[in-house]
Amino acid sequence: MNVNDIIEELDLEKHIEGGHFRRTFCSDRIAGSDSGQAMASSIYYLLTKDNPVGHFHKNKSDILHFLSW
Repeated sequence: MNVNDIIEELDLEKHIEGGHFRRTFCSDRIAGSDSGQAMASSIYYLLTKDNPVGHFHKNKSDILHFLSW
């Protein structure tokens, strides 16, 4: 299985900050009355040789990263 197979199998799309992603979960609960942000969400995120940099950004909520080989 190559990178393109993984992108296709997981139905990933290009992320504007680099890499590829797909949202896998989004909570129905909203964090704060004015934010409109979900209390929790989860994504698949993949960096590739062609797109090796994911530009860090500020998150308004906690974030967890898991590295998989």
